[in-house]
Amino acid sequence: MRAFVSTVAVLLLVSGAALVGYARWTRPLGDADAALADGRLYEATAGYQIAEARFDALPAAKQIVPVEYSRAVGNHLLALYWLKRYEEVIDLAQKAPAAASPNFWSACAFFQKATVEAAPEARLGWLSRAEEEFRKAIEAAPDDWDTKYDFELTTRLASELRKQPNTPPKQRFRPLSRRSGWAREAAIAGLTCVAGGALVLALVRPQAQLTTRIPQFEREDLVVMLDRSASMRAHDVPPSRFSRATEEIRTFLKNKPENIDRVALVGFAGSSLILSYLTRDLDTVAFYLDWIEQDPQTFLGTNIGAALKSALEVARKDDRKTRKIFVLLSDGEDYGGELNRQVAVFRQEGHHINSIGIGSDQEVPVPEMQPDGREIPLRDEGGRIVRTRFEESTLREVATNTGGRYLRSRTGGDLTRALQEIEQGERRRVGWRTTTEYRDLYPAALALAVAAIAGLWLFL
Repeated sequence: MRAFVSTVAVLLLVSGAALVGYARWTRPLGDADAALADGRLYEATAGYQIAEARFDALPAAKQIVPVEYSRAVGNHLLALYWLKRYEEVIDLAQKAPAAASPNFWSACAFFQKATVEAAPEARLGWLSRAEEEFRKAIEAAPDDWDTKYDFELTTRLASELRKQPNTPPKQRFRPLSRRSGWAREAAIAGLTCVAGGALVLALVRPQAQLTTRIPQFEREDLVVMLDRSASMRAHDVPPSRFSRATEEIRTFLKNKPENIDRVALVGFAGSSLILSYLTRDLDTVAFYLDWIEQDPQTFLGTNIGAALKSALEVARKDDRKTRKIFVLLSDGEDYGGELNRQVAVFRQEGHHINSIGIGSDQEVPVPEMQPDGREIPLRDEGGRIVRTRFEESTLREVATNTGGRYLRSRTGGDLTRALQEIEQGERRRVGWRTTTEYRDLYPAALALAVAAIAGLWLFL
């Protein structure tokens, strides 16, 4: 046991002595690295020379600690290059280990000698040697994009020099060098400041206050009077006048303006029927639209006056004093006897009737739905096919006499726009509402930082 302890103690002493000796032996290398980091290039080169001399005096050390030796030579090459001692760079690179990138540094030195050489032949010689050394450097480090760029630049300059050997070197190298020029340095400094400032701004997460004034309109109710007469089943407007009208009404209700509070529905043909009183439940209105569209009955006659009377009844039975918008949707034919009287009542009470006419200018047959779902042409008592033609004069007069609007829909596709135009024309602004919204600005700052960093990547 005592012998074991003695052996361990001896080993520890020997190891400690070896580590102390190694630290003292490599101290010039550490001092040289510190001097290089501080920019004291002359002290750094002197320290690297001492370190290399110690490795040369003890060749076995190059095999025992090859990383330290490569670091000493590589950093020595860098310091010499910064001091523009290119001949010494070339000489040292010839005996440097591969890990110190000797081909890269010798190529850079040859390139710099070419930039100051006045004689075209000698300049081409330096560039050719630089080209060859860069090629070897790429073979040693195929993923080094910096070396690839230098190789392409050198190859391009050598090729141009072979074509135009008398071009002055300053003129040839100035536009192609990426390592010189005040404009490049200024661009790098500016982009660095922009990238840093934008990142700091993004971390702060600034917000912009956006104030918006939104007009407030008087709440209104909509009363729709929809023609259900047999002529509305005509197919000059696909799929039919009536089906297209109900479809467009549904579309308008799905996107109902905020100022429209409630909706009522009146159906009419030879007589009138209140399908839905004023309600906010638009599903109820949609239900009645589906019901009357699927109803197979054929309703003869058109009594617009009766529709107006029912619509007025809807308005009078409402205990709220909201303003009413009346919309009459029909193909224009009227066979009732009370239209003028009802128009006078509307005018007397100050209500507007807005008319929308649907139908083409062609004379088309009126269909009749059979119990089995088939359609056949409707015939009169003499067996002749009943035809219909859109008539707009009645609808236009109703709108004009009450101060409303008349709009025409020939294809049915513009019915929703017509309803929207009527609603916008009936609006009454009662004030403004101010809303404040806070919007984050950090996405824009991040985008600016990314753009600046991308610009730096192009320059560096």
